[in-house]
Amino acid sequence: MISLRMKKWFSRRRLVDAAFVAALLILLLVPKARVLALRGLMAVGLFNPHIESPQPEYSSSAKAPDIGSIRFKDGLGQERSLSGFRGKVVFLNFWAIWCPPCRAEMPSIQKLYEKEPSDSIVFLLVDADNALQKSQDFLTRENLALPLYEAASALPEILFSGTLPTTVILNKKGEIVYKGEGLANYNSASFRAFIDALKRENN
Repeated sequence: MISLRMKKWFSRRRLVDAAFVAALLILLLVPKARVLALRGLMAVGLFNPHIESPQPEYSSSAKAPDIGSIRFKDGLGQERSLSGFRGKVVFLNFWAIWCPPCRAEMPSIQKLYEKEPSDSIVFLLVDADNALQKSQDFLTRENLALPLYEAASALPEILFSGTLPTTVILNKKGEIVYKGEGLANYNSASFRAFIDALKRENN
């Protein structure tokens, strides 16, 4: 026969298993819970951008594609092409409101945006769903004041292949010097140093 001690052990084990399953279901089914969990992992140093890894060879080669003609449109219907930002560093982030990793990294982008002067770096938060009003309402609710755009021309895969979130950094010459797919903390000290180095480069 199973002793009382064994019964208590099995009872505790079932409670632990049930709690684990419940937590897992919450993370899977409740987007806000996933966002909070991801932000917690970012806070302890995970998900830092891998800026030290080699970037795509087209960033500085003669084969670099011309992305200057790619256009983006803001909420007022005004269009801007990437070529119009030459002379400035460009921070491009492709995201969607239904994407928990996108939402998790937004506060880090907001902090970077607040620290960087607009005369040296341009931020474009590109709504992958082309639903600007819905996305703007989300940003307002979250107290995020980020420049919101949607694509106004076709996007080549070197810029955005469909993975959310995707962040692309262009140097002052309009060359791709960083492309990161997936969640990252863009307010980390190493990434800010990377941006500062780009700002010091000549056009």
